[in-house]
Amino acid sequence: MKLMNDKLTLEQTAQELRVSPRQLREMAAAGKIGHVRVGRRNWLFTRSDLDRFLQAHRFEPREAIGAKPKKPAK
Repeated sequence: MKLMNDKLTLEQTAQELRVSPRQLREMAAAGKIGHVRVGRRNWLFTRSDLDRFLQAHRFEPREAIGAKPKKPAK
């Protein structure tokens, strides 16, 4: 079982993601990020919830605009 120190509050999680608590609540309610609701007003998030969310929304940068394509090695 995970320890409680693995849990982050709504405010802590919003601060880490640099979004407002309201926006985070909407994201969680829409199923975009995992969470646990404890009662009506307490929302808890785990570090693994954040990691999964960030991984799912990760993108790899493309080559710089105007960069010459690399020639294959001979």
